[in-house]
Amino acid sequence: MESAADQLTVKKNTYIKTISVAEDKLKKAKEAIRISKETQSILEKKIASQEAKLKELEELKATIE
Repeated sequence: MESAADQLTVKKNTYIKTISVAEDKLKKAKEAIRISKETQSILEKKIASQEAKLKELEELKATIE
């Protein structure tokens, strides 16, 4: 039969493991958010670039017509 001290040690170790897993998940979530923000920035720049090219083409077309 486990003593009260042994039971508390088991609970303590369980809490430590739970905290460790939660911290790991948080770290991964923060990394995913960072990557998502970088991707958003890249896509916004690409959209702006494409919009600028479209405007140039529309201006060229207007000049030709």
